[in-house]
Order: sequence, then structure tokens, then C-alpha cells
Amino acid sequence: MLPPHELVALLDEHAPFTPCALVPALSAWHTDDEVPLWRALEQRCGHAVDVPYFAIAWPAAQVLARALLDGRLDVRGRRVADVGCGSGLVACAAMKAGTASALALDVDVIAVAAASALASRHRVAVVARALDPLAAPDAVIADVIICADLVSREAQRAPFAAAVASWRAAGADVVLADSGRPFFDPQGLPLAFTERVAVSSRVDGEGARTVRVYRAAPMRGGSREPG
Repeated sequence: MLPPHELVALLDEHAPFTPCALVPALSAWHTDDEVPLWRALEQRCGHAVDVPYFAIAWPAAQVLARALLDGRLDVRGRRVADVGCGSGLVACAAMKAGTASALALDVDVIAVAAASALASRHRVAVVARALDPLAAPDAVIADVIICADLVSREAQRAPFAAAVASWRAAGADVVLADSGRPFFDPQGLPLAFTERVAVSSRVDGEGARTVRVYRAAPMRGGSREPG
């Protein structure tokens, strides 16, 4: 694992830290080509690493970050979990929006480190942890569970459905945002709002995407008490 200062140096070199297009109040690391950063990370680590998707502020994350800061998604005083956090942008926005706590979760340990570094840049307290929330949904303890552009593979479809059902049954307020990724299913949650977002055609293959945000209140009888 890279020391945090080395990871930040590579991010600053290959993915400039600039304001997000949809949320200029928040900056993040942005790259239009993840390959140079990927190669640099593997060279520095000395072994293969996952594609650094955390160096891109994905459209669904930007929409949710803006909704949090604007109060469209009110999380004041509540515990939030950013599932599949990537850059950690949503968790940072939640803290700035007045949440009681923010948890950033990702299967990629380098993404977790990047999310922690982003929180430090924004001077907010985010707890970042390496965890596969779809494999262990009961380990996600929060009042509000947020997923942004999380499902993109067939293998994620069934675990995602089971995780959403588990979170809702346990009493969480579940928010799902998707920008047209393959295999995503809103799991019956009602559509809350949509927003069109400009994106890099080099990253997304097109110049803009429509993000759909789904939200459902917790099922009756559930509770999300810390374990």
C-alpha cells in the first residue's frame, strides 16, 4: 500500500485537483484518461492494481453531492454511508451538508485511501473503510445509505438486489443514483428526480448523461443500531 503522501502526489500529477463541473463548491481529482495514473500506481506499488476509477468524479456522484449541498437530500444529523465511494465525493458532501457522520466504503483499498485524502483536502471527518458492501450488507450501519453508479457488471446484479432489500428491511433510507450503467435495476424504488450532466466523452463515450435518482423510506419495523 502506498503511503498517503505518495498517492496524493500521483493523483496531483495525473488527475488535477479541480472543482467539479456540477458542484464547483467541491473539488476532486479528475482525469480524462486513467491509464497513465494506473501505470504509475502499478509501478510504484510493484504489483497489479485495480483501474483507478476513483480518479474520476462520476456523474451520479456529482448529482448526489449537489443534491446534498442544496438540501434536496436532507441528511442533517443523520449517519450516512457512501457505498462504493470511489473518489469519496458524496461522503465529503454529506459532511459539509451537516450529517452526523459519513462512512466511505469501497472494495478498492487505494480508492479508500484516496477518499480519505479527499476528506482531508476538504477538512471534513470521513471514516473510509475497505469493505465489499454487497457481500456484507449487514456491516453497513447507517441511517442513510447512498449508492452512486455502483452497478456495472452482471455479477453485481443479484448481490445488489439482496443488499438493497437488507438495508431497507433494517430501517435505512436508501438512495440510488445511476447514469445509465449496464445491469442497474432500481429495485422498485420510486424515481425522485433526474438531472442531465456534462461528462468527458473520453471517459464516458458521450458528452452528457442523464442521472436518475431513486429514493425510498425505510420499511416499517426496521432499525439501524450500531453493532
